[in-house]
Amino acid sequence: MIAAMPGRQATTRHQRTRDDHATEIAEDYCEAIAELADDAGDCRVVDLAAGFGVSHVTVVRTIKRLERDGYVSTAPYKPVRLTPKGRRLVGWFGLDRARWVLGAVVLGVVVFGVLLACDVIRPRGG
Repeated sequence: MIAAMPGRQATTRHQRTRDDHATEIAEDYCEAIAELADDAGDCRVVDLAAGFGVSHVTVVRTIKRLERDGYVSTAPYKPVRLTPKGRRLVGWFGLDRARWVLGAVVLGVVVFGVLLACDVIRPRGG
């Protein structure tokens, strides 16, 4: 099946999948770093490895990528800290996003209620 796909289209599709997966990992790690820092005061590689059930080598490689991309800062034998970019990522995909979605739903319900009350719209069959 893979042989039947045109080369460029297959490469583009796979690259998008890799990019999406990398973004998901960045979100997961940044959320975990924020939670550990809130709970324990700081976040260590060993804590992330235990939390994700992976080796410390896997965590170190991921942290290096996150540091390269500007989400975290760290130094050897020092805690991992979120940068402002990392905190923004956690904010959007964490509580801030949930609040935004809830606010949008409430606004929709209020607008719907006002339109019903003003007879701008009517329920079916009524």
